[in-house]
Amino acid sequence: MTQPRLDVLVVVDDDPAVHNVIRLAMGERGSSVLSYYDSSAFIEDLANIPPAVVLLDLVMPGRDGLSVQKEIVRSGLPLSVVFLSGAGQLPDAVEAMRHGAVDFLGKPFRRDALYAALARAETNLAQLATERDRRNRLQVLSRLSPREVEVLQAIAAGLQTKTIAYQLDISCRTVEMHRGNITTKLGAPLTGALLLAQEAGLLKTAA
Repeated sequence: MTQPRLDVLVVVDDDPAVHNVIRLAMGERGSSVLSYYDSSAFIEDLANIPPAVVLLDLVMPGRDGLSVQKEIVRSGLPLSVVFLSGAGQLPDAVEAMRHGAVDFLGKPFRRDALYAALARAETNLAQLATERDRRNRLQVLSRLSPREVEVLQAIAAGLQTKTIAYQLDISCRTVEMHRGNITTKLGAPLTGALLLAQEAGLLKTAA
């Protein structure tokens, strides 16, 4: 999987000046900024947002940043959150970190501090995207029956049909039937099914 790059930065803050400062800073990196001035608008559009770093204000009219963060976590989407916090909001920022935020920036913030926080968030974003891919693979593999998983694991171990049939106490014809079911259910040839299972951690690896 290609590691995510910060092509798009999402900013959720009700202060237009904050958006302008960030847009200017990110323009130097060739990144575009997706701006939301209202937390509710961001939540409504949440499902349409690609993997990205989100700069999220802690205190906004309507739903505050902590509430928005909970929606992000609940969605399971690969969005890496960096909070923006004003003076006196440190306790809330600490609470946000406990619930999965990568970092927080105090307002006003220096450009180098912004870049440093975004670098950490990019690393976190890569991890989130990798985990999402793994969950997706496992979801696809859940279409297989336990017996089909056993057959797939045996094929991955290099066993021939007769050996698989003997070990599982089934006929060779049944083994072939399971092979056909595997490719049909996963919508991929056997080599693709094996790769999918390996990437999902379903196959045993040699010590």
